[in-house]
Amino acid sequence: MESRIKEVESKEEKPFPKIMKSSVTGKVILFQSPGKGVLVHGHSGVANIGEFHGYWEMSGFQDFDGEVTLKN
Repeated sequence: MESRIKEVESKEEKPFPKIMKSSVTGKVILFQSPGKGVLVHGHSGVANIGEFHGYWEMSGFQDFDGEVTLKN
């Protein structure tokens, strides 16, 4: 699976569900609620793209404004 992102600067905090990006690793997660979400872009030792995890550490994640494109 391939994923691409097109990013613009985030202006305001959004409610869940929302897409967030790690300022440390660059991972992009679709969060359904705090700590619970699906990896949609980037590499992680914890998850592959498309995998859901319920224990993402929220510190370092910021709201993501832009586009995420997924391709088979």
